[in-house]
Amino acid sequence: MDELLKLVLAESQSLGTLDASADYERYEKLVDLRQSLTEAIELASGVTPEQKKMIQEILRNDAVILQHMQSLKDQAAEGLTLLQAAKKQKSAYQLTDYSDSFMFDRKQ
Repeated sequence: MDELLKLVLAESQSLGTLDASADYERYEKLVDLRQSLTEAIELASGVTPEQKKMIQEILRNDAVILQHMQSLKDQAAEGLTLLQAAKKQKSAYQLTDYSDSFMFDRKQ
């Protein structure tokens, strides 16, 4: 569990100091690591004072990391909105299919 704590702490500090330049995969990796850490803590019989200090250090970076993650979420939502608007515009100019209509020619 100490190795996992050190890994989560290092990744949290790294992402906490970046200027939102990290991609979402790094945040996804951090979430997975933190989930593994949570499960390891639940299975452990207790947490040592050193481990508590490391956990508190991890929690110090939470606000910054959450801001970065919210920024990524907002960018993704904006991109989806633009894609949906483009789809609506495109469909407005596409011809509808008249395959069910019949046309009769008259001979003159």
